[in-house]
Amino acid sequence: MHNEDVLIYAQSSKVPNAFLLCNTIVNRSSPRATITALLLAMLCLFVLPSIAADSDYIIYLVCESGDQVVRVRFGSSGSAIEKMISTAAIQSDISGPHGIAVAPDRSAYYVTLGHGRPFGSAQKYSGQDDKLIGKVLLGLFPATIDVTPDGNFIFAVNFNLHGDMVPSSVSVVETAEMMEVARIPTCTMPHGSRVNRDGTRHYSVCMMDDILVEIDTRTLRVTRYFRLTKGSEAGFSVSQTTNPPRVKSQVPFQFPSKTNVLPLGRNRRRAAPKYTLPAVNQMRLWK
Repeated sequence: MHNEDVLIYAQSSKVPNAFLLCNTIVNRSSPRATITALLLAMLCLFVLPSIAADSDYIIYLVCESGDQVVRVRFGSSGSAIEKMISTAAIQSDISGPHGIAVAPDRSAYYVTLGHGRPFGSAQKYSGQDDKLIGKVLLGLFPATIDVTPDGNFIFAVNFNLHGDMVPSSVSVVETAEMMEVARIPTCTMPHGSRVNRDGTRHYSVCMMDDILVEIDTRTLRVTRYFRLTKGSEAGFSVSQTTNPPRVKSQVPFQFPSKTNVLPLGRNRRRAAPKYTLPAVNQMRLWK
């Protein structure tokens, strides 16, 4: 199975600070998902330009098998490849860029690399000149990624594509220093990564457990699960361990009991909510 993460944003020449954003994942193994993603891409590329004909659209394509981020400009005069940015980090193998997310102020963008020895990573590139300006080691095969509305944190799922069918995690990274501040256990093969518009909740799904997982970004803990198995859909809080979601994997599902919070800096201070909480409208959610 291979996925291609496509990020599209548009900027109007009349209103410099206004932009449109589309982000979709093309799953090659699912025809229905592929068609849906392509229709969304067509909407972004053809319908939106007809509404705002004066806009130029910058499209970032993550090429997983080519170790490239391709920057494409699309406008009224057509489309053209502006730049190809190498993501190669391993000399003997492809690095496998998988997910991509752009900072809200477009000052930077972030790319996850699925391959490593054995762990993958996330890279930070400048939105001005596409130069690599930061990186951080994550878990096994980090994949889909999203950024909080204030741009202070990214949430990357550790997909663990090639590993055993055991529960994996979501990594939380502080973007200024590119430091992983928490690794939150979720379930088997987490994929998809979305932060709500308020920056208070993060959502991902687990391919081998039929589960939607909700994380509170203030406490960096799982708060709720939703079972997606057809015919038995139901929601669960983390306290309802007596009735866990039904899963497809052969490994019994267990609700995570705690968040693995990593040490910060050389003095090995532990991450606490006051250090790790995203903010909304420049105001902290935790006091």
